[in-house]
Amino acid sequence: MRRKYIAKSQWQRIKTSKCVLFNTYQECFNGYASAIFVEKVHEKLICKLDSREFCLVDDGYSWILRLPIGKNWSVTTMFDDRNNIIEWYFDITKQNSIDENGQPFYDDLYLDIVVFPSGEVVLFDEDELKEALESGDITQSDFNLAYSEAHKILKGMAKDITYLTNMSYNDLEFFRAQLNTSNSTV
Repeated sequence: MRRKYIAKSQWQRIKTSKCVLFNTYQECFNGYASAIFVEKVHEKLICKLDSREFCLVDDGYSWILRLPIGKNWSVTTMFDDRNNIIEWYFDITKQNSIDENGQPFYDDLYLDIVVFPSGEVVLFDEDELKEALESGDITQSDFNLAYSEAHKILKGMAKDITYLTNMSYNDLEFFRAQLNTSNSTV
């Protein structure tokens, strides 16, 4: 199982960026959130899906990651340099927590869901999940949890593009306002 931290301030692909990490207890969201506003990259991140290519990181792009407490998923919204949503990327997680240094993390259960603004939804990395089970990296209970959580997202949030869009633009506005008060550059 891979432990991942939501602060991407040390990401080698990125030359300069501004990062904000926030702990929130609101009615609609209880958890941690981070934003990275990319200024310059060393190298673009291009991903392929079937015959299509998507640029996910480049100069001027932004990522906002939500890590809800008490849930078994995280979601990253990826924006291009014109603030258009590229995709929502859901990581299915065993746990969302903070480490001894107060840094929010999640233990990734390999299974991922990508939702595009068009409404297209793709379930990814089932092969990695099965390999993790076969190698003993995860238990049968972890395997079942991953599929159970993925199905909840596929039947719920992944179908509600309006909700995801509104959430994402509200987050973007919130984090841009935070940058104006804190100005943290990495």
